[in-house]
Amino acid sequence: MIFPQGDETNFIKNNLGPALATANLSTKIWAYDWNWDNTNYPAAVLNDATANRYVDGIAWHCYAGGAAAMATVQAAYPTKHQYETECSTGPTGIAGNAIDVAMHSTQNEASTVELWNLALAPNGGPKMGTGCEGCTGLVTIDQATGNYTFTTNYNDPEKSDKHWGETTGQVG
Repeated sequence: MIFPQGDETNFIKNNLGPALATANLSTKIWAYDWNWDNTNYPAAVLNDATANRYVDGIAWHCYAGGAAAMATVQAAYPTKHQYETECSTGPTGIAGNAIDVAMHSTQNEASTVELWNLALAPNGGPKMGTGCEGCTGLVTIDQATGNYTFTTNYNDPEKSDKHWGETTGQVG
């Protein structure tokens, strides 16, 4: 969904932010939620003093540009968090390797890293339309047999230990 910057800024400052404040909710607003290739959009939202007051941070996708965009915005707005909220991995997926995505994102100020998808069929589904060609989950599940296999992104101890030390582990 494309939400023009001016519309998002106005929606946050005139509707969403005041509504959450009036309801006394602690829900955090993450602006933008799009690719690393555009730092002007989040900067424009945060340059609006009223919208800025309501925004906790900026949400990013990994599909275009580079992770350094998060560090650029963080440097300009040090009180705002950076969140990598969507990235797909796989042999031909845009991000390639889960460990690399996590490392590049956190090295560039991301507080979170969200990888899509956790489990997929051998054909990369389910997906809408063509979806993400070549993307993989952490687990591949054969729907006909119920058998599953872990992909290289599930647990690659050599790479994770190299980057994060021996304190890393796996869930499950």
